Amino acid sequence: MSKGSHKSGDDATGLVAIVDGELANTQFIDTSLAGARFVDTDLSGAHFHDSALIGATITDCDLRGAHFEDVSLRGANLVDVDVTGCTINGVAIGPLIDRVLAAVMAESEESGEKPAKKPKKSAKKSAKKSKDS
Repeated sequence: MSKGSHKSGDDATGLVAIVDGELANTQFIDTSLAGARFVDTDLSGAHFHDSALIGATITDCDLRGAHFEDVSLRGANLVDVDVTGCTINGVAIGPLIDRVLAAVMAESEESGEKPAKKPKKSAKKSAKKSKDS
């Protein structure tokens, strides 16, 4: 799959593992990516429509501006991803996550617990972003 490509009607259940990939602006329409693994992959501007990402793992990926419409993310794990401008069924995810984190931190402060620190971006990703700038 190349940058900006279009995938439609494919069933790649459990068969997809993409590491350090470039899939910006790719359209995934009516595609099963259940159990897929995306690691350090550029999915910015990607469009997932009527697709399944059930049990997928998305780690250290760029999801800026990605759109998920009528997509099942049941059991999916998103770890250290940039969701700036990302929407799921029309809901902007970044501000939602910020509000949840603020509420958790406020609750931690009220109970006297130390709030959890935000995870640091990997050095590889930071270097890659600064190189691209």
